[in-house]
Amino acid sequence: MAIWPLQSAGVGAEGGALTASSLLTTVTAGTAHAKGAWVTMIASTGFPASEVIVQSQGAANVAATDTSTLFEIAIGAAASEVVVVPETPCGHIDAGGFHNWRFPVAVPAGVRVSMRIQSAVASKTLTAQVRLVGGGVVPPEASSARGDAYGILTASSGGTALTVAGATHTKSAWTQLVASTTGRARFMVVGLQPVVGTVIAATAGLVDIGVGAAAAEQVVVPNVPYSTIATEVIRYEAITVPVTIPSGTRIAARYQADSIAAGTLPRVSVVTFA
Repeated sequence: MAIWPLQSAGVGAEGGALTASSLLTTVTAGTAHAKGAWVTMIASTGFPASEVIVQSQGAANVAATDTSTLFEIAIGAAASEVVVVPETPCGHIDAGGFHNWRFPVAVPAGVRVSMRIQSAVASKTLTAQVRLVGGGVVPPEASSARGDAYGILTASSGGTALTVAGATHTKSAWTQLVASTTGRARFMVVGLQPVVGTVIAATAGLVDIGVGAAAAEQVVVPNVPYSTIATEVIRYEAITVPVTIPSGTRIAARYQADSIAAGTLPRVSVVTFA
């Protein structure tokens, strides 16, 4: 039986060196909706990895405040970073809460791994760690060189707002995330953040991801559950879903919820891996 290693950074001596404070590594955004500096998470990977796991605490919610935030993961030396995990939403998370993402992306041995963020809040901080898995759920031959993000609006540090549903517990019309994908996809990670420009209201809902031409969408990721809380919080599980999506495919999203109030609408994006 093969034993696959796991390497973490952001805590302990590997990349974070924060054992004196028992905290994760802090990554800081630039000005509003501008990317901050790359922060080293792993100085040199100890083995070839087939998965990247990101665990964060924050960017913490602030009542009546847009805390939309995106993170990216890159490999390579300082000033030569190559993005392997593109913009992924991580804002509006409970203060003190944790969130986890799993990305089937290949990382070679002996490379630097870094992270950066952007946020609606200037100099917003995110505390996080990166773990590398050398096998496991996704075998090395199934890993991608990098991911592709769809539905992301960097000007607002979030995803695409969906069309408001016409009634509670009823699917909304589809909202396009991308007209034509740039490559095939075998895995998909769905990202959610609350709507901005209004105070978030409490609700529970479900998000579908579909592919195909308008009015002929086929659901590939059904009923991703989420909930929002009036203190500007969204809760959901960022699952990695196997899919079969050819290059040049249109991707769209829709939702239903137990409220159609203005502050309950989700913003959606996806990251796909070939």
